[in-house]
Amino acid sequence: MEKDNRRLEVVLATQREIAGQDFNLNASLDLVTSRAHELSLADGASIELVENDELTLKTATGLLVPYLYSKYKFAQGISGQCYLNNKAYYCEDAETDERVDRTLCRQVDIRSVLVVPLVWSSKVVWGVLKVVSRQANAFSQEDVQFLQIMAGIAAMVLCQDRQIHTKRALVSELAQHTKLQEELLQNLTKEKELRLNTSQFISLISHDFRTPLTAIQSSTELLQYYSERFSAEKKAEIYERVHSSVRHLTEMLDNIALIGKARVDKIVFQPEPISPGDLCKSLLSEFEPSTSPQHRLVYTGPADNKFLMLDKNLLRLVLWHLLNNALKYSPEDLPVELDLTIQPEAIVFSVKDQGIGIPPQEQSRIYEIFFRASNVANVRGSGMGLTIVRHCLELHGGSISFTSEVGQGTTFTISIPLPTGKF
Repeated sequence: MEKDNRRLEVVLATQREIAGQDFNLNASLDLVTSRAHELSLADGASIELVENDELTLKTATGLLVPYLYSKYKFAQGISGQCYLNNKAYYCEDAETDERVDRTLCRQVDIRSVLVVPLVWSSKVVWGVLKVVSRQANAFSQEDVQFLQIMAGIAAMVLCQDRQIHTKRALVSELAQHTKLQEELLQNLTKEKELRLNTSQFISLISHDFRTPLTAIQSSTELLQYYSERFSAEKKAEIYERVHSSVRHLTEMLDNIALIGKARVDKIVFQPEPISPGDLCKSLLSEFEPSTSPQHRLVYTGPADNKFLMLDKNLLRLVLWHLLNNALKYSPEDLPVELDLTIQPEAIVFSVKDQGIGIPPQEQSRIYEIFFRASNVANVRGSGMGLTIVRHCLELHGGSISFTSEVGQGTTFTISIPLPTGKF
């Protein structure tokens, strides 16, 4: 029991240290390796990553330090089998286990080997985490579970590193096409002076992706192996934290991908016969579980179920961002109103809240990418939503306007020309 509690403390401390420091891949992997070595009472530990059909020792402690950066084929030893089959392998005694290189184990003075895969989302295997001992039968099932949790932390760190490099590569590519960048920004904002500040983009991505990515998988592993130690309230709190982080990251990635497509004119306008009223009702039902009874969404629209030629996905995205903003920036005891009007020549939607409003001196900038008003306080957001809304409306040939008063609320109105095809 005392040993398990100690391990739990070390796992949590490792998460905090990684999340609290400036991101450094090598330092984070070194930390995971040393903690795995220490808590499993091993004589050596390593993280081995896949590179060009080989495994490379990227970190090492104890007996394995002399082999740091060495490479070997998957077929050589149980590390390769662990990676290829995505499951833990345990050699209790190298003298009798044919899966290991007995000569090498004798040379290094190794009798026991425990190796687990570095897995992300049960699909992506980055490599393996290994511990070794001079003693035979040195490790237990509890050691396997502990090592799997530490491997989960390492896998999350590797995933975060890939995300950061992907975003930086995107920024670099965009920066090389200055002329195209300027033209697309003009289409998005109607302001010729606007230029994307690439350092601001990097800063935004680094900040939002430093939410506890490293805690997501490791937290679920903790619940899996140590759930009996947590109260129901604590478990619910951990689950909600994980789910909230996943939802936020997914939203961020979707927004970034959409803006990236917009910059190179790769968003395709695909109209189809849809009922705007049904779309509004569907959206409200999606928001309903996350809103309080007082913070309700009120819909007003025509009784008939008229079908019009519209791009359902783009229109849904427009209304989702407007409703999401209205809910975020208004008190929970006041309603948010969604109104649909089908006029002879246009479809008109309005989203009205009774929230914080937009300062008059900042209203001309709200469609700028990454811009956020000065009175948003600690409400989480990226400053991309209204940029996306405006671009999606332009593809429909539509327009957007708003009225706002600080402390009284905001009303956004969007108008889309009525298509000729009606059903």
